[in-house]
Amino acid sequence: DIQSATPHAVIDQQLPTAFPTGRTPQVAAFMIPGVNLNNVDVGGTNIINTTGGSLSIHGGTNADTRLLIDGVTIANAEGTGWSANMLPNMGSTQEVAVDYSSASAESITGGLQINMIPKTGGNTFSGTLFATAVNSSFEGSNSNDELRARGLRTPNSLKYQSDVNPGLGGPLILDRLWFYAAA
Repeated sequence: DIQSATPHAVIDQQLPTAFPTGRTPQVAAFMIPGVNLNNVDVGGTNIINTTGGSLSIHGGTNADTRLLIDGVTIANAEGTGWSANMLPNMGSTQEVAVDYSSASAESITGGLQINMIPKTGGNTFSGTLFATAVNSSFEGSNSNDELRARGLRTPNSLKYQSDVNPGLGGPLILDRLWFYAAA
């Protein structure tokens, strides 16, 4: 069928933790070669990227990008809908599927389609925990006395940032009703 011929990448939500990046669907999409992001988040400390920045691929514009959760758009009215007023919880995301070429007939544009697939509970209780922290000991500086004598001010410095993201799922009614929650 046409859908199986559509090039796409499925990015396990754990992938970005192996690289010094932020934990957002947009940063996961940026890992695909050819995807451009106007506001690159290095080390996961750029809070501006909670809105995702502007993504594009194959010479397209950010107006071609669509953000979805389980196939439903989460776009706001900004621009043409490439941005959302929320930051999806990656602890409740099973995977991020990124379609980047040959969009299907129901797509409004031919650009990136970033679909976050949510986790669901099951008949056994299970949980996850993602925790990370960083402080100024993890950053370098090329500032020195000579540069300061020339009038260069002290560069910005990171004081402390952390992210703790627990999740838990399981049965409410065995074989009938499950839950999954993340914070």
